Amino acid sequence: MAFIDWMVDPGMQRLLVEATLTAPSIDGLDFKPDVAQYMAYPEAKMDEVQLFSPDWVFINPLRSKLIEAYNQVFGA
Repeated sequence: MAFIDWMVDPGMQRLLVEATLTAPSIDGLDFKPDVAQYMAYPEAKMDEVQLFSPDWVFINPLRSKLIEAYNQVFGA
């Protein structure tokens, strides 16, 4: 639990985002303009730059069937 708490700490999230230019795992953070310009964050910016975001509410109930079909096609 301590590791998870550390990873989702706003300070740690800022360090990770600035090093990797990926969206943070938590919301409500602000970033310097030179960093923010390269990020698909906040979520509204994902739509703005037309990034695909899976509908996990739809996918998750089908996940085991999808994995089974994937394994049949690509499995040895």
